[in-house]
Amino acid sequence: MLRTMMGRTMRACCILVVTGSAANAQSGVAENDAVRATKWTSEQAEAAGWVSRTMDFGAANLGYTTVFPKDAKIQTTTVKGDSAGLGNITIVGKYVLPSAGVDITATVMAYRLRVGGSALRLCNNTLRRDGYLVQTIDDLNLNETHAQILSLSLDKQGKPQEGVLSDCRTRGNTVLNHHFFIPLADAADDATINERIGNTGDVFNRIISDMAFTDGKPDGYGDSAVPVTLTLSGRLKTIRTPDVFRVTFNDFDGRKGEGQRELHLMQKKDGLASSIVWLGESDMPQKPDLAKVGPENALRRFSMEAAQMPELELVSNKADDRSSGNGITVQKFVFSVTSAPGDGAGSLVGEAWWHDGKVYVLTWFSAYDDDDSLKSYIARLPGETAYALVRKITLGTLQ
Repeated sequence: MLRTMMGRTMRACCILVVTGSAANAQSGVAENDAVRATKWTSEQAEAAGWVSRTMDFGAANLGYTTVFPKDAKIQTTTVKGDSAGLGNITIVGKYVLPSAGVDITATVMAYRLRVGGSALRLCNNTLRRDGYLVQTIDDLNLNETHAQILSLSLDKQGKPQEGVLSDCRTRGNTVLNHHFFIPLADAADDATINERIGNTGDVFNRIISDMAFTDGKPDGYGDSAVPVTLTLSGRLKTIRTPDVFRVTFNDFDGRKGEGQRELHLMQKKDGLASSIVWLGESDMPQKPDLAKVGPENALRRFSMEAAQMPELELVSNKADDRSSGNGITVQKFVFSVTSAPGDGAGSLVGEAWWHDGKVYVLTWFSAYDDDDSLKSYIARLPGETAYALVRKITLGTLQ
């Protein structure tokens, strides 16, 4: 379905597109190996019929300068409200951009959050929530603070109805998402679909590649982050998690000796733990039964946190073949958490893997129930972000 436009879009900038039928495509995080476009000079932009424009959304960390086609229609507004509660969502920009065949429309969304989080995960979640099938994710910074996504909406027969190219960035406690929409419902054949996506990719990549934020700061959490340093397999690594987390203890400081090493990150609300991320490493020469070791270690650690142990039910426990590679098999498990009165009290998810004579168990407890609402997802986002970053750096270092 998308074979023709793959190479074209990759050469233009950053989006990576999977091959094969769109209806059967599997989404995944791509390696950061895409070819980047260089910024135009003012002479190059003028020769191509483009002009430089400054976008001001009323927040110091969101404004930027980039190039647009001279006849582009641009509307902007200021980001609304503040980050009280779970935050505020504003459509801060709308663009109509000329393109060969069909004009491109684009929307700029600002998620001003009380606590920052992964732009990749928030963008992916909102696209799926709106009914799009995510095709490919490119984690450009390798820390989920700048991602690009290609997604499609399909009819019941699997024919693409609309495509979306998305650029998603964490800017402090705000996530700024650009979505470029591609009408495909009236496309006569695959060649037309590919041509439209390719044309949109050219425009998308030029606008995004030339973006320069007026505050001069890179994407990321900025001052709203806690650095966490880990020594894994003799290599020193640092991740930056949302600043609501506190490092309760960290044994991954390069110390020698046998026994268990642990990392413990905690987020509190009103004096109670609302999110806990825990990583444990233990010496184990022989590969254990991960389906048993993972949940048992998770329960043991969780029982040490809860003053009144809630009821936990193991609802899922299976190997994840997509996470297996280079001799590392990942076992994933999920517990539901119920309070003493019988009310939902969040979830406990985790993974276990064995590598080079050591077993690792990583868990994340969230006191917020996952009720599939955007409000619930945003409340859980800081914890999911910290969990994902610890997982990424740990598995990435071991492989």
